[in-house]
Amino acid sequence: MGNWRNPKSELDFGNSGTGSRLVMGAMATTPITAVFTGDASLRSRPMARVVDPLKAFGVTYEGQGSKALMPLTLHGARDAGAVTETIKVASAQVSLRCCWRRLNAHGTSRITQTTLNPRSYRKDAAAFGAKITARPLPEGGEVISVDGPAKLTGCSVEVPRDPSSAAFPLVSALIVPGSEIELPAILLNPAAPD
Repeated sequence: MGNWRNPKSELDFGNSGTGSRLVMGAMATTPITAVFTGDASLRSRPMARVVDPLKAFGVTYEGQGSKALMPLTLHGARDAGAVTETIKVASAQVSLRCCWRRLNAHGTSRITQTTLNPRSYRKDAAAFGAKITARPLPEGGEVISVDGPAKLTGCSVEVPRDPSSAAFPLVSALIVPGSEIELPAILLNPAAPD
């Protein structure tokens, strides 16, 4: 973590809102500057709710208007310290982004989640060497502690297939009489609801 360099050109994420938001979180605690952009649809999506929480680390940004529309210039923090945050939105994407931005912050950051328990991303980060622990809350949810800066090392990962992407061939097979289709290893996430 922390070895990012200033990109030579804009980072164009096409239509990938998830990709752009995760990279914003990941680079937030590294002192670089990057311009985020995408297609017309992505440029119309408000990014203020994504980048405003980054200010606690010392991040600054310039976006289009009060909604921080793309193209958006993000200036990562230098020597970011630990930050405590509460997540009230049931979103694995938000939780993952919160975790990633803490991996390069100095000290132990804490994330309190009251609505979601996404164990899988914690296990994945731990497999790469991150020190992440979770303590359940009596009223539900948990407090996640992330020690940083983390020293991550590569490892092999098998990524389960996404049900939303698998839906297209599945529906195609259902509407064509006599069709057969096999869709193995879809959403093998033990934390996911049945």
